[in-house]
Amino acid sequence: MHYCFSAFVLDTQNRTLFCNNERIHCDERVILLLSLLIDAYPAHCDQACLLEKIWPNTVVSSWSIARLISDTRKLFESAGLNIPIIQTLHGRGYRLSPDIAAIISSNTIEIGSPPQDEEPNLDNTATPEATSSTQSTKKSQYFPIRSLFLISILSIATLALLYYKHGEHNGKLALAEPHNVKARILWIDDHPENNQAERQFLEQKKIGVYTTKTSSDALTLLTLYNYDAIITDMGRGADPLAGLKLMQAIRQQGINTPIYLYTIMPSEALRQKAIEHGAQDIAVEAEDLYQHLLPLIHYVDQEHE
Repeated sequence: MHYCFSAFVLDTQNRTLFCNNERIHCDERVILLLSLLIDAYPAHCDQACLLEKIWPNTVVSSWSIARLISDTRKLFESAGLNIPIIQTLHGRGYRLSPDIAAIISSNTIEIGSPPQDEEPNLDNTATPEATSSTQSTKKSQYFPIRSLFLISILSIATLALLYYKHGEHNGKLALAEPHNVKARILWIDDHPENNQAERQFLEQKKIGVYTTKTSSDALTLLTLYNYDAIITDMGRGADPLAGLKLMQAIRQQGINTPIYLYTIMPSEALRQKAIEHGAQDIAVEAEDLYQHLLPLIHYVDQEHE
């Protein structure tokens, strides 16, 4: 089976991957991983399923999956793919990115097939009168559409101008954050698309969530703004300890904002190490994270009442 997305062609039968018609040499487990995620979509694959299918009759740890996921993401990013290919579902497993799934789905649609209830026109000749009539009809359809489009643009521009003038008289500053926000969280993750559900939940609670992908940007933001809590992932890019290093840097700057490590690879050793570096605790699933943020959520709920 061939799956096409962006400049890539994935051949699951021959276990090959091409980009711009050139073969990309990679671990066959990358091909197998993508095949499993594509077949399962829109459902996800949990770690047990991936371990069984990718490493049959082999004893490996769950870290092998995390490494394979990371290597796969890096492979496509280095090849020029600018959208996420794999989505992490905390506490559940992994799923094919909805963006990639949509592209693959659209590329499997047959284009150019004539409708079954219409007979194709077998006469390739046309009289001048018929041609003229057809062109006249097309023009008569084109000009009203163009006129409506121009009218719509002018209407939108007029409304925008009125809104701008109204804003000048009100003297209010429009902030790029949820309306009537009660608290603010800084979230550091190089794949923020994996946390959309959690962010939506918090924003519904009138908690503004501000995301950044790098530790350096996070440290800059912390010097400019005040946040009520900080959430960070563990590994970013080629650094598997990025989260711990960020916590340490934050505490060295004298910032006492609560920090929570949100990771899919829990262990008591990691929890202790995170606390040593300045974290309050770690969370694996969304409910764990909400429990840690419960005092903040409870405070917001009381204010909202």
